[in-house]
Amino acid sequence: KETELRLGQRYAEVLAGELRGLTGHDFVRDFLTGVWSRVLVQSALKHGADGERFQRLRAVARDLYMSVQPKSSPLQRRDFLAALPRLMQGLNEGMDLIGLPEPARKAFFGQL
Repeated sequence: KETELRLGQRYAEVLAGELRGLTGHDFVRDFLTGVWSRVLVQSALKHGADGERFQRLRAVARDLYMSVQPKSSPLQRRDFLAALPRLMQGLNEGMDLIGLPEPARKAFFGQL
């Protein structure tokens, strides 16, 4: 458990550093560093960092970040709407993996 906690903290720090230079919403950045970093560490520990599940959950983080960026064309909006069910499924899968409580989920989705 202690190693898992340290890995989670370290990964959150690395992720925060990667996101620092990008423009975006603070609540998404906070979610990715605080919650999603735990999802990725848990997935890596259970299924391996080279596994398909880890790679898919990592892509969910990227897709989430991109989903809140402004859409400047009808094509971008259409593509976003088409990808939204897959994004929601991935977010819920990750939240289930770490047992994120329902109030925290509702708070996040309310901001989203």
